[in-house]
Amino acid sequence: KADWGLSQLNLNNQFTASLTYDLPFGKGKHFGSDWSGPVNAIMGNWEVDVIEKVTSGFPLFVVNSNNQSGVNFQWNGNSLNRPDEISNPHTPGVVASNPNIQCQYTVGSAIPNSTLLGIAPTSVRTISNWFNPCAFAPAAPGELGDSNRAPLYGPRFVNTDMSFIKHFPLPYREGMRLDFRAEFFNMWNHAQFFLPGDGTGMQDVNGLSSFGVINQTVNNPRLIQ
Repeated sequence: KADWGLSQLNLNNQFTASLTYDLPFGKGKHFGSDWSGPVNAIMGNWEVDVIEKVTSGFPLFVVNSNNQSGVNFQWNGNSLNRPDEISNPHTPGVVASNPNIQCQYTVGSAIPNSTLLGIAPTSVRTISNWFNPCAFAPAAPGELGDSNRAPLYGPRFVNTDMSFIKHFPLPYREGMRLDFRAEFFNMWNHAQFFLPGDGTGMQDVNGLSSFGVINQTVNNPRLIQ
């Protein structure tokens, strides 16, 4: 029961829509039935196709690579502990209960009598702080952390693919045509963000340079063919 949690592949919400639309322009259509041959060859018989996909983010594993629990707790082949979740990771700001002094000051703030800077974010759901890293702290030596197996979600995924197709009916070949296609994958060049964590996709409370940081994308940028 203590290990009950979401699968890494869990998706709470997924929406997919597919649309095929023959534009009503050209010979035999609602508009342009009287167009001349050259005009119809350019303006008539167009088709537009759209595939829209939107999904919620995948769960994020949060771990503590500095395992001082005294237990060889195997997770994906690694001896890792979990941290303690001491505040709401979706709430920005300092966390007074976090023993890390950097969590007592906001990002970039100078810490008196120290060369360190604060790391508590002033906002979350950003590239540099998808969640508040100060919401998690290493468990005390000899203890297992109380954080859920997958307490967080990564960014959502939004993608639009679109095609513009021009049909050229072949003369004297009833039912046959030649198509010209212009296809756009990820039409709006929407960045699909990803939190790689320590390289395994897990968020390590000890890796402050990557903990809660979006520094990779998945899927392709806009492709046209």
